[in-house]
Amino acid sequence: MTVLNRTGLRAAAKAAIAAVVSVATFGTLAVAGAGTAVADDNLSLPQPESSKNVTRNDDGTYTMTFGVTGKTAQSSITKTAPTDIVLVVDKSNSMKGDRFTTAKNAATGLAKKLLTADNAKSGVVRMSVVTFDTYAQAASDWTTSASAVSGAIGSQPGYWDNTRGGTNWDDAIEKANAKPTGRDSTKYIVFLSDGLPTYRNGGRNGISGNGQDDRNGQNYAAALAEANKRGNAVLYSVSAAGEANANMKKLAEETTPQGTYFDGSNTAKLNAAFDSIYDKITSTAAYSNVVVSDKLSDYVTFAETNADGTPVFTATKGGKAWADAPQPKVAADGKTITWNLGSAELDTVEYQLSVKLKPTQGAYDQAAKNGKESTLPSNDAATVNYDVVTKVNGQAGKPQHGTPVTLKPGTITVPVSQVTITKVWVGKDPSSDSITVKLLKDGKDYQDVELTKADNWTKTVIVPAGTDSYTWSVAEPTVDAGYTAAIAGDNNKKFAAGTADNAKITVTNTYKAKPVKPDDGNKSETKPSEPAKPSAPSTTEQKTQKTQTPAKQQAKKTQSEQLSRTGAAITGVAIAGLVVLAAGGALLVARRREINSI
Repeated sequence: MTVLNRTGLRAAAKAAIAAVVSVATFGTLAVAGAGTAVADDNLSLPQPESSKNVTRNDDGTYTMTFGVTGKTAQSSITKTAPTDIVLVVDKSNSMKGDRFTTAKNAATGLAKKLLTADNAKSGVVRMSVVTFDTYAQAASDWTTSASAVSGAIGSQPGYWDNTRGGTNWDDAIEKANAKPTGRDSTKYIVFLSDGLPTYRNGGRNGISGNGQDDRNGQNYAAALAEANKRGNAVLYSVSAAGEANANMKKLAEETTPQGTYFDGSNTAKLNAAFDSIYDKITSTAAYSNVVVSDKLSDYVTFAETNADGTPVFTATKGGKAWADAPQPKVAADGKTITWNLGSAELDTVEYQLSVKLKPTQGAYDQAAKNGKESTLPSNDAATVNYDVVTKVNGQAGKPQHGTPVTLKPGTITVPVSQVTITKVWVGKDPSSDSITVKLLKDGKDYQDVELTKADNWTKTVIVPAGTDSYTWSVAEPTVDAGYTAAIAGDNNKKFAAGTADNAKITVTNTYKAKPVKPDDGNKSETKPSEPAKPSAPSTTEQKTQKTQTPAKQQAKKTQSEQLSRTGAAITGVAIAGLVVLAAGGALLVARRREINSI
């Protein structure tokens, strides 16, 4: 049989304390060896749950939100190594009021961390409660319910005197030792008290002591002896008041195996003590140094800015406004966003950063170029970089870089507007099968539009919606001769910014024939000139006639006779016309006289 001296016992005690259980966020534990808990320093975490969403707002802007969820990972459970924890809570008279409330809240907080919903299914971690004053009571059996632990601790101490409101460490530790686990497990005793032991077991009524103090140290000695009977159970001694510090520390140091002392003499210290206990019985890995980075596309820009021109960002933590959140930075390019969450370990909640965006004119132009409402990227693929920090036996290890998370680009939906132009011809069809008009944007040339007979002289032009309102109109640079142009419908219509709109414009060309000058209706009579008398032939003609042969002279004579007859006929026709005209005039005069006589 190996005998350990005092130094060896203390070393063994320290080793036992160091052999702690690894408890998962879901209440799972990892141990090595039957009945001996050792922290697992080979923890890892998957990539953090991350998200990026871009959603449209009613005003045409978009809200882009990044999300990163903190998480704590622990080792896997082995079926042969469960863990059982006994909470021993002082309910003596001196614990009344805020002291008891604080102690109960801290103990219940530890239970909530360990006894999770997933743990309730596996039953790996169990807790039980012992309360004590003059006597100790086993307040609960082993449970996997945090609410059951809180209920077992109960309400404020019920005794106002030292007869039943005393402090019996001896009985409390005895009841904790007597809690059999019924399985091969690692057992922890968390012992919480605010004062000196004033009673011990034994004597007439099962107890000894005056209920006021421990003048000869017998009450403490009894408690120490009982603590040494706990076997391999790990003891945590927590002081709930400054006057108890010395004795609670002494108990932890003198017990075998040696326990661990925590100063919980005020609310902050008590909460920190239970947090430390949790750390010591867990091996965890958490995210830290989380950095989210993203770059906006050319299709969006920031919709809201502060007075200094920087974008307006909104941060939340666990769904609530995060007033002291680290501020994101925007690079000189005005597009690259970097949000560094710092070196603090992330809690198991979601951290979110939101910013409002709006489409650029380039986005509207691209949609118009596509000829339809278009889905365009709002940004590049965002990246989440992070470290994994492990804690074993309450000691943080060196941060390890995790595998970056890549988030897919978000998208925006960009509308388009349209202008429909129709040509109408009135009076005469055009000579050509096509004509060209100009579409104007804010009075300036935007596009030449060809209208064709084959398309019924109608064409719809897709135009961009805009970051500002724009006025659309049509002009016809040249009009065919004989036509006049008129433009009607939605000409010069202003389209609202950022929304789809449409206009229908009609260009009408009306043909007007060239007027013919009418007859002036001049009725004045004109005397026909008398036919000219034939003149005597000249000497030359006489000579010619003399030199002509008889045949030529006969032909000449015949021609002369024919001309004479033609002239006579023309004269006759002229005379007849004058007669008819005179008769008509006489009839017109007679008619006027008749009218005047009526």
